[in-house]
Amino acid sequence: MRPVRPWEIVPTLRFFAMLPLAMCVAILATEVIARATLDPLKSRPVWLLAAGTGLIHILAVVLVLPLLRAHHFTWRDAFGPCRPGRLRVWLFAAACTLPAMAAAWMLHEGCGRVLELLSIPHDNQAAVEAVRNAGRGWERVLLFGFAALSAPVVEEIVFRGILWPVARERGWGARGAVGVGLFFALIHFNIAALVPLCFLGVFWIWLYERTGDLSAPILSHALFNAANFAWILLADPSTGSTP
Repeated sequence: MRPVRPWEIVPTLRFFAMLPLAMCVAILATEVIARATLDPLKSRPVWLLAAGTGLIHILAVVLVLPLLRAHHFTWRDAFGPCRPGRLRVWLFAAACTLPAMAAAWMLHEGCGRVLELLSIPHDNQAAVEAVRNAGRGWERVLLFGFAALSAPVVEEIVFRGILWPVARERGWGARGAVGVGLFFALIHFNIAALVPLCFLGVFWIWLYERTGDLSAPILSHALFNAANFAWILLADPSTGSTP
């Protein structure tokens, strides 16, 4: 099953043109807060990273609203959430996520080893370091909320809910799926995670196409992020990170 109607190119391009501006506004706002309240010689606290992340997510959702109005779409028209039989859809998504998660972790481990053999430096994502540096319970709860709740919703709406249908409706097929997956991986700015995140991006496209309900890849994405979050907290930092 597929979403009801295709996205029109002009309002969709306007949406994607506004997204970088929204990110710049969020980054600028957090920078202003940091300069006004914090010692410039000290590292940025976890709550500030969380505030910037939350602001980006809020602004992205706000930008979706005029896009929906331009198409006269409801959320269900655009993304097919909560259709009848959704429990079956969610169970299917959860079952498919387990092997996909294992494959992504193996790809990440393999990419890390290749980069080490080639002497190419690769650091953890800033979000990974933030989780490891979060010493208070409320900081971890806040970061978990962004990682396992808001990030999956926003990223799935943007990449699988909007960008992928645009590529599909223009006949790009497999090339479009790989391109969207690669773009999704690139925004995480981590070379070791590039291949596994591209793989997951394509997997979530397949899951969306298979179910016609964006809540399926959202749930899968949330499970993956939650598992990574738990691993980061429990694992020895010297063992590396997950994608």
